[in-house]
Amino acid sequence: MKATYVGNCINSFDDSGECLIAKLYSDTSNFAYHEENYVCIDANEFAAKVTLNANLNSEISSNRSYMFDADNVIHIIYDIDTDIHYFFM
Repeated sequence: MKATYVGNCINSFDDSGECLIAKLYSDTSNFAYHEENYVCIDANEFAAKVTLNANLNSEISSNRSYMFDADNVIHIIYDIDTDIHYFFM
């Protein structure tokens, strides 16, 4: 089964930094720790593993990178222009 969008680094954490999505990251510190170990992947590899709907795809700038968090099995699109990480599980 392909991964689907679960949230981004803006809407996945509460004001105290706790994660609102089960199995994502425990908090913003845990997110930052794992971000350091993301592996860059190409767009074709990302597309083979993730379902990305057209509305979300158009919301994210074309200036993006695709990444994978192997420790947590999370695929990420990083929007370089807005500095937002989009998570797929």
